Amino acid sequence: MNLRKLTLPLLMSIALIACDKDDDTSPNDDDPSNGRHTGVYLYDSDGVFMDCYGDCDDDWTDLMLTEDDIPYFNFPDDIMVFGQSATEVSDVKAFPNPVPNGGDMTISANLNGASYFRMVIINSWGNGTAGFGSPVAEGMAQIRLHSIIFDGLRTGERHRIYFAFYNASEEIIYSGRGDFVICEESVINDPFACID
Repeated sequence: MNLRKLTLPLLMSIALIACDKDDDTSPNDDDPSNGRHTGVYLYDSDGVFMDCYGDCDDDWTDLMLTEDDIPYFNFPDDIMVFGQSATEVSDVKAFPNPVPNGGDMTISANLNGASYFRMVIINSWGNGTAGFGSPVAEGMAQIRLHSIIFDGLRTGERHRIYFAFYNASEEIIYSGRGDFVICEESVINDPFACID
């Protein structure tokens, strides 16, 4: 398969999410004022850990998504798993975090087989704003999120990504959530000055 044939389905897999929820409602009734965003792992542009803001115990870890979370993943894509299907995923992280305003983010993970990855961005008030899907090969995978997927998100506020890795049978093998912040370039080296 040549790169052009792979790029088109990837671009087509970016979908805007239309949510049925009120603008005031967050998934699981846990909007930011209720402490939904408890912590943010901070990584530099090379993926090197810098610090943790708040309580990061469940940030980017394997958590079972709830029935309220799963509908966010109901967007069309043509993603297929090629090769031996993964059964394990580990070392999931997103960097840089904070993301420079207008910059890209990478989500990396270690997989023991092929998978496909789906994610949805939840803004600071709990509304789904954009979804993305991508095939993932065995080994240390790096999934690049172009800055366009962050359009409309406010700087200095914490946002969330719900994510899931699937096997060839379309079963979730690893899922969770992770928080991120978008900061202006002037404070990117001092993320604590950026985070609300």
